[in-house]
Amino acid sequence: MAVELSHILSDGFGTMSFLLTLLAEYFKIDGKKIGKSVFIKDLDEEISEEEWECAFRSKFERKGPPMPVTTAAYIPTGKMIPVTKYYSTRYIMDLEEVRKRAREHHVTLNVYMSAIYTFAIQELFMEDEKAGLTNRRRPIRLQIPVNLRRDYPTKCLRNFSYLYSPSFKIKEKPYTFEEIIEIISSEIRHERHSGSLEKQISRNLRAEYNPVFKYMPRVLKQGILKTFYNLFARSQYSGVLTNLGDIQLPEGLDNEIESFDIIPCNSPVPGRNTSMFSYRGKLEMNVGSSCDDLRLEDKITAKLKDLSIDFDVIFKRDEPMK
Repeated sequence: MAVELSHILSDGFGTMSFLLTLLAEYFKIDGKKIGKSVFIKDLDEEISEEEWECAFRSKFERKGPPMPVTTAAYIPTGKMIPVTKYYSTRYIMDLEEVRKRAREHHVTLNVYMSAIYTFAIQELFMEDEKAGLTNRRRPIRLQIPVNLRRDYPTKCLRNFSYLYSPSFKIKEKPYTFEEIIEIISSEIRHERHSGSLEKQISRNLRAEYNPVFKYMPRVLKQGILKTFYNLFARSQYSGVLTNLGDIQLPEGLDNEIESFDIIPCNSPVPGRNTSMFSYRGKLEMNVGSSCDDLRLEDKITAKLKDLSIDFDVIFKRDEPMK
């Protein structure tokens, strides 16, 4: 079974809730008893209006100072494949082993894996710079979506996520893996505790309520937003790493599920997106790619080996690489 939703409708939490509720209902029809879960809704219960509300509007204010405009980031080069194709590379690791490595650096699993991913992107940057395809004025900037429900409790099942965006510019020499860990960790702490998160969301809300866009005809609005996205938004990030966390299923459902596979969205820019989750003690990192090469995947593989992290890798491609 598979489900795909736009962020306009929901985020990772809401999508998982929809999928698991659907699965639970199928097995209930088959006579199986399914235990309770934060993801699974009881269809006999009355639907809470809070599930449909915009949590951003109810939890945050529109007032706030303007946010600085970010510069375009380094985008790894690569030959794009036809839009009808999409490649993925799954890295499967022992969850507790990677957690132990993260604890040794006093950071979360999310920060540790983000550092591995960013280190690989930095390797691509150095190759592209040597080939004259980029320069050091462009920062390496990672997009890390996080679920806001932990800090702002809500029953909302619409999109309620925030995008952390740690970044750095390479100066005299590339950063070490340990330095990248510290950069990502410190920038996330800063965004979370300095008010940057609230200011960014307030700016988004102000744009939503802007009377010019609010009353603009939809056809015109879609054209303007598409142009804005193509000119500015697509160039903001070098890569995306989204973590859906540890998936724990209730009694009665866990025995019926063989495996999960979370495929990141297909995007022409930055061309490669990555999802991450854990299930039954295994951590999976899935690199989705619109590029006809394995440059990023090769760098991730090399770094995992360098860190002595055991892993299995599964390539999903419909033709041999040339």
